[in-house]
Amino acid sequence: MAITLIVGLTNCRKREGEVLPYNNKVVSITLNVDGARTNVNTVTGDVSFEDGDVLLVANNGVYVGSLTYNEGQFSGNITGPDEDDYLHFYHLGNLEVKNLKVGKTDTCSVVINDQMLSLPIISYGRSGVKFSSEVSSYSAKLRNKCALVRFDVTTESTYYGVCLQGMNNKVFVNFGDASFTYSKKGEGNITLPPGSGERWAVLLPQEQQSAGTAFSGTYAGSRGAMPAIEENLFLPNGIAVTVNTRHLPSGALPQPFTVNDQGKQVYFSQGKLVYSKSTNKWYFQDSQYNQVLFANDEIGTNYCWGYDTEHFSWGASGYNHGAAIYQPWVTNTDSKKFYAYGDPDKDLFDGNEVADWGQNAISNGGDAYKQWRTLTMEEWDYILNVRDGHAQKRAFASVTVDDVNRPGLLLLPDDWSIEYTFNYDLVNFEDNVFDSESELWRQMESAGAVFLLCGGKRSGYTVNSVKRWGHYWTSTHYDATNIYSLYFTTGGVLKADDLRARYYGMNIRLVVE
Repeated sequence: MAITLIVGLTNCRKREGEVLPYNNKVVSITLNVDGARTNVNTVTGDVSFEDGDVLLVANNGVYVGSLTYNEGQFSGNITGPDEDDYLHFYHLGNLEVKNLKVGKTDTCSVVINDQMLSLPIISYGRSGVKFSSEVSSYSAKLRNKCALVRFDVTTESTYYGVCLQGMNNKVFVNFGDASFTYSKKGEGNITLPPGSGERWAVLLPQEQQSAGTAFSGTYAGSRGAMPAIEENLFLPNGIAVTVNTRHLPSGALPQPFTVNDQGKQVYFSQGKLVYSKSTNKWYFQDSQYNQVLFANDEIGTNYCWGYDTEHFSWGASGYNHGAAIYQPWVTNTDSKKFYAYGDPDKDLFDGNEVADWGQNAISNGGDAYKQWRTLTMEEWDYILNVRDGHAQKRAFASVTVDDVNRPGLLLLPDDWSIEYTFNYDLVNFEDNVFDSESELWRQMESAGAVFLLCGGKRSGYTVNSVKRWGHYWTSTHYDATNIYSLYFTTGGVLKADDLRARYYGMNIRLVVE
């Protein structure tokens, strides 16, 4: 196969586009193209456009605007084009590019590690002639700066995405000289859709590599050796990936909890889930007794925009899955805005499951997509009220940090090896008190003890009941307004089927299986 026919946009000619009247240097451009980008032809490697695809446009070394594809053509406005330069078109996989400023931005970068739902084709082309206010039409060709590669995957996990490691997954673009630079972000992860079989990935140029590692949830394995990856390359033969050895990802506690009668087991994360808007990263608290706000604070708008948050409305995973509000930092008091996949009757694990916070790459939890998930109401109930010896594997407790008690719920794993007499009465959080610096507490955590803080809940901008109530979302809906949640407080209140409005901000404790 000739390389010039490979991967997507190669030799995808744009028909002549009309440039509307030049007025105050704001120019409307229309480019006509054929096809649909996400219809990847894995026989030929051809990939073309679909509605919603975006081209960034640069001129004279800076970003000047963008064009969006709709019904067979690209259209949009560019501002301040210079007649001494061409128009430069960049397709960056429809990935979000932050802080683009017209007339100022001269570089940008994107990361292609999440490939579960689409293939982020990276390509570039320029107009055939320099921009001129006297010229009414332009043409261009986009050529790929990436490769399309097939993998043959065998994995024991059918739920979690298959993560390849050691790949170039970041591309840096310089609008000044139209250059592309490729590198690794983190471990060089690229996550493919779950399950076994033929899987395709977009890869960035890199040198030949020996066999490397791969993982999926609590399974680890290897990928075959990689040939040198060049721009516009198409590799249809298949590189073997086998993921079938039990392995705990980073951020997981060491002992399992059984969650149903079929014996399914999960491992809890090391702490509560947190989102940082300033860095656009998700992470776990580094300890089970830490949280962003430990006082009963009025969070205000600065909490959403300037600080990290761990009180999330239901389904606010950051993915645009169909809810009116899905951003983790947005607050509201209307439950109708928080329908998973836009449907009041769906759970987080319905659809493509991206309404679940665990679909995100957790920076200190493996940094790969679709590796964690939220427990269902039935699973929480099984842990609390059904599994063998459940009544002696749960207790109200407090962990003391700098002489201050931090109250919560203590859960012991299925296999518990430490001889210690707990008070299981579920009356007061001070019934069992442990010093965070004590040898006993270190032993308990090493043995798999889970501690769920009383983190309160958010309504609007206000977080209340910190240190008094524990509120954790489940992935199961009840009706159009309410969601099942885990709730506990003094006086013996402990239930997995507490009903709370979708708009409340609650804590999240993810698991991996």
